[in-house]
Amino acid sequence: MQEELDWNVAVFCMNEETRLEGCLNSVTAALSGQRSLVSVILNGSSDRSRDIACRFVRAGHPVEVFEIDAADKSNSINQFFYRLRSPARSYGGVDGYAHIGPHSFQAMQDRLAQDTHVVAAT
Repeated sequence: MQEELDWNVAVFCMNEETRLEGCLNSVTAALSGQRSLVSVILNGSSDRSRDIACRFVRAGHPVEVFEIDAADKSNSINQFFYRLRSPARSYGGVDGYAHIGPHSFQAMQDRLAQDTHVVAAT
């Protein structure tokens, strides 16, 4: 049986070739030291975003790439949660143009641990 991940983070991307590398660098750095997987969801991309994401896979980062033809972010979110995600204690979502801080995921985990009634954090 595969050990459950700490995090499975979806990066939602449509034609973000100019910003995706920076996004993935920030996400993988913020997840460093944790059992994690970054799921890049390409929704309707027609630029080089796939090539950029696949470079992270080839470099050995815990990244997987999914392509969805429809340029529909809501559909991509549903596909991630209902079909594509890997089992994890926590899930996150980041837009492919965003750069996040190095302690972002730890801060969310800390907040969730403070109160058992909290089910989501940003």
